[in-house]
Amino acid sequence: MIVVDPATHHKSFIGKNLRFIQWHTRPREPSRLTVVRERTRASGAQCFQTLCYHKEVARPSIVNQGYQFVRHTLPAVIRPIRTLWHEIIGFFFLVLAAWAIPSGIRTVRELDRGEGSLVRLIFIVLFVTIMAGYGISSFRRARKISRS
Repeated sequence: MIVVDPATHHKSFIGKNLRFIQWHTRPREPSRLTVVRERTRASGAQCFQTLCYHKEVARPSIVNQGYQFVRHTLPAVIRPIRTLWHEIIGFFFLVLAAWAIPSGIRTVRELDRGEGSLVRLIFIVLFVTIMAGYGISSFRRARKISRS
């Protein structure tokens, strides 16, 4: 029987051929040692294979592997899509703001002639301000997402 110090069992051994040749040069301390399977070669050297825990561990299923794949790749795919979404929405709001500007200019000219309405001009200015604000904040949010 051959005994091995338990500290030699390490995760880096997983998946490797764990056969060692050991010659006894000094007596072992049986109180702190673990027994492993032993074989004797034709040369007389004792060869043993450690008991590894990786053989009893359940292998991940295809569903679990798919879940891990999606969990790691989905954020890398979603980030550019979210950035593009915010840029498109920002462009849409800026177009709406720009679309109302000619109507505002026309209303100011009508006010100069004494025919326009001040309330209409106030609503146009509010509309342009809100739409432009949403457009700019959407572009800023897209930049923040792409930089994170």
